Amino acid sequence: MRNLFIIALLLFAGGAKADQVWVPFSSHFLDYSSVAVTHTSDLTANTEAVRLVCTTACYVAIASSGDATVAGVDVATSTYLPANNPVVFGAPRNGNVIVVSAGSDGLLIITELTK
Repeated sequence: MRNLFIIALLLFAGGAKADQVWVPFSSHFLDYSSVAVTHTSDLTANTEAVRLVCTTACYVAIASSGDATVAGVDVATSTYLPANNPVVFGAPRNGNVIVVSAGSDGLLIITELTK
């Protein structure tokens, strides 16, 4: 019975295509506070997407490297990210992740992904 379960599991998992799997290759941490308005983190040339997880609620924006102005981030146009809820976003190569506190100090964990 156990062997039958393992075979069924392998058959089910075999349906995923290799190009549909994100591979993490770099992670960094970004502290943000309720006092400071925004922070940025640079992404590498291999980045196709990012997985973001924050310890307290925040707002995030992802911009191409030329568009990332720290002072120009507006909470109204940023994406709300609840605490402890990992979310994957597409990201431009050499882009920036910008975070704005939703009221509390916290930590944003950025994992760069590629296929």
